[in-house]
Amino acid sequence: MFEVPAASAGLFAERLSTALTSGPWYCDLHDADETIVVFAGQIFRYARGDQHGRESAEAHARTVGVPEVQIDWPE
Repeated sequence: MFEVPAASAGLFAERLSTALTSGPWYCDLHDADETIVVFAGQIFRYARGDQHGRESAEAHARTVGVPEVQIDWPE
């Protein structure tokens, strides 16, 4: 676990997304207001509590093979 300043979270997510290789993994970033879930080539950014945003990220996680028990980032 590590911290990224909120002002740098978007840039960090973009760089991480391009650096990751395709596979069943992700990185989640969150603060009190927002969740960012980063996959290789794909970023999901949504307000905490936004069920549709979360469902979109979860659906993508399943398509890249993330095991169901690991689709558990905090809300």
